[in-house]
Amino acid sequence: MSVEYDRLAEAYGRHRKCHASVLRELVTGGGLGRRSRVLEIGAGTGNYIGALRELVACECFGVEPAGAMRELARTNAQGVEVRAGSAEELPFDERSFDFAFCVNVIHHVGDRRAFFREAFRVLGDEGTLCIATESHEMIRQRFVLAEYFPETVDADVARYSSIADLKKMAAETGFDEWHESVAGAEIVVESADAYAAKAFSSLHLIPQAAFERGLARLNAELARGALRATVPVFAMLWASK
Repeated sequence: MSVEYDRLAEAYGRHRKCHASVLRELVTGGGLGRRSRVLEIGAGTGNYIGALRELVACECFGVEPAGAMRELARTNAQGVEVRAGSAEELPFDERSFDFAFCVNVIHHVGDRRAFFREAFRVLGDEGTLCIATESHEMIRQRFVLAEYFPETVDADVARYSSIADLKKMAAETGFDEWHESVAGAEIVVESADAYAAKAFSSLHLIPQAAFERGLARLNAELARGALRATVPVFAMLWASK
């Protein structure tokens, strides 16, 4: 099964939001200020690059291959130039940026070595790349998805690179420095609407019967009250030139 991201644009725009803790990590870890030039690779509907632009008022760009996602990003991320393009072939000149990042995107990239090569190319001499992703252990312990839709675990472990593999690719590309951090958040689920809309790509990778079974269980649990947990939402991987 594949995921058609143009078809998912409306659901992503309605249900996927920017985590404040991740945004803080990007700004502080990237050392961003008003004079920074920033690129989001795989901007989606523009949540993160738009929030970053609003917070820091620096020069911001995004690249997004899916047309419907890109149009939403152009609406949502005021003051951000969002271009058509892919992570494997970024439509920017060499040394164009001080900081590049992606959030929950690297597992969608077909050629991840090309992703690192392109990020390295467009970053300046002391530029930094941040990849917000999930480790295999985080996938196995995901709040809501792992419990109510357990079939998503194997589907995503298969398509997510391990942290060790990503670190190796970064080093092979020429990034000299590497460190890792974790961004956490309190997640409150009061409605199953985002799951019913399949606003998580892994829900498109499991059998329909498994999806319906999990959704019924989730709705039954939510009928008793909201679900809450403080969890790690992303592993933040930092590579610098």
